Amino acid sequence: MLGAQIQETLEALRHRGVVCEVIGSFARASALIDAESDLDILVESKGGLSEADVWDVAWTHLRDVDADLVFADHLPATKVALMKEHARE
Repeated sequence: MLGAQIQETLEALRHRGVVCEVIGSFARASALIDAESDLDILVESKGGLSEADVWDVAWTHLRDVDADLVFADHLPATKVALMKEHARE
């Protein structure tokens, strides 16, 4: 169920032009996906949306897991690159 919500969320964001990928524990193949974990999504480009709009799209689709959106434009490029090394699309 959570996997479907995550995929639905990523698709909805990408449909609106947002460039994003899953980072953190959910990005690891060995991670257990359950409601106790939070989902971290790296947002590299907002696709013309405001941050509030990106949050609204995410919250509309994520019903059973807490999410943290990490906006790349708030971070140094080196940190974003490190996050992307361990990301899952």
